[in-house]
Amino acid sequence: MLYALCEGIFSSWASIFLHDARGVGEASAALATGAFWLGVVGGRLAVTALVARVPRRGIWLALPVAMAVVLLALPLARGAASGITLFAVAGLASSSFFPLTIAEATA
Repeated sequence: MLYALCEGIFSSWASIFLHDARGVGEASAALATGAFWLGVVGGRLAVTALVARVPRRGIWLALPVAMAVVLLALPLARGAASGITLFAVAGLASSSFFPLTIAEATA
């Protein structure tokens, strides 16, 4: 449930936060949402390759920590570049937590 809450915050809040709270233009704020989803896709592909070399459980435990760090860092975003970057990192951080949770549960 916490994972769904975090992903929902990242994906739904990106444009609103950057546009309304940080004064970023609408196009750049919308780009942050795209960067989040690009991070999700890229992260899933990267983790798929990574689990062949690194224990799955370590990655699974690191991802929620990374999500929390990004959530805490988002208020530091002051413009388009930092906001887009942070939302892309948020996508990477939240990309594989759910699939790895299912893998851990079935193991």
